[in-house]
Amino acid sequence: MFAWAITALIFGACSSDDEDNDTKIVVDRNVSGSELEQKSGGVYFVSTLAGEYIFRLNLKNGDDAVICEMFHNEDYSELAPAETTWEPGEVLENLQFTAGEVKLILSLNEDGEGEAQVFVEDTEFEVVVFKSTAKEPVKVYSGLDVLEGVDGDTFINGQNDFVMVVIEGKYFIGTKEEWDSTDPYRYTPELTAFKSISATDFVFLHPDVLEYIEEWSWEREASYNEDTIHSYQNEESENGNHYEIELRLHRRFKE
Repeated sequence: MFAWAITALIFGACSSDDEDNDTKIVVDRNVSGSELEQKSGGVYFVSTLAGEYIFRLNLKNGDDAVICEMFHNEDYSELAPAETTWEPGEVLENLQFTAGEVKLILSLNEDGEGEAQVFVEDTEFEVVVFKSTAKEPVKVYSGLDVLEGVDGDTFINGQNDFVMVVIEGKYFIGTKEEWDSTDPYRYTPELTAFKSISATDFVFLHPDVLEYIEEWSWEREASYNEDTIHSYQNEESENGNHYEIELRLHRRFKE
């Protein structure tokens, strides 16, 4: 009986060790695991230039799952990935994710730098791709930039889609000026440092002409927290023109 008991304990311990070894590592869905920071795999965010479509991809980030989630029209949904034998650290070429009329194609090099294409039916959207790491977590906010005012005898009332990606003291912003049918998008061509930043507010440059971001842009002050970014400006000129501009953005994929 004593020998049987010892044998049972040994087998039980081995079984327990096997279960522990099989346990999947659970990591933050918004941040790549530390072992993936410098190579392909982990967490990526993809956004169209005005945030019409925003995607979060978890690519074998602590488990074997390949997941693509989408935010569009205030709803979250999931795109199904094509079958792949890719493993983290390898080059990823043109992996497709689809749902209905939406298709995302993602490519990564071995170091984790990526590019993507987004198609909605026959329309291709230009996009930006950011990898989220513990050192540089990616936070994506989107919403509307609303303008109301009086210009001479004309009442102005309009709103534009707006996206802001915040990464450790730097930002990417993109918006779509609906009134400009020839070149509607305004965006920062690369990550740009905030003009100033504190725990509750920052100042950033809003681009007007892409090629001359420093010369052709205007400063905007905004308050922010984990959930929202808010900016309000009230301007009145000597000739009687009056403008109110309000930017209100909400954090996407917070959980």
